[in-house]
Amino acid sequence: MQFFNFPKDLEKRKIWISNTKINDWEPSKNSRLCSKHFEACYFYKTDTQTRVRLLNGAVPTIFPELPKYLQPKKVKFRFFLYVILCVLFSK
Repeated sequence: MQFFNFPKDLEKRKIWISNTKINDWEPSKNSRLCSKHFEACYFYKTDTQTRVRLLNGAVPTIFPELPKYLQPKKVKFRFFLYVILCVLFSK
């Protein structure tokens, strides 16, 4: 298990905070989210193969302790890939 800092980019940071579903909370510079809150498709291995890093667009989406109606909606990876390919090949 690894821990990841909240993004410095304000837009990404807002999304991360929103997905935690904690009302009236602002993460400090020491706040972290652990790897269990990210889908496997958001990780890549470094050269050492012992540590993983988050992809640039990674968003925490797994919060099993939240009631189902509060959990963020997941975008199917296959659909996401389809959209990317459509954009690339429509030019």
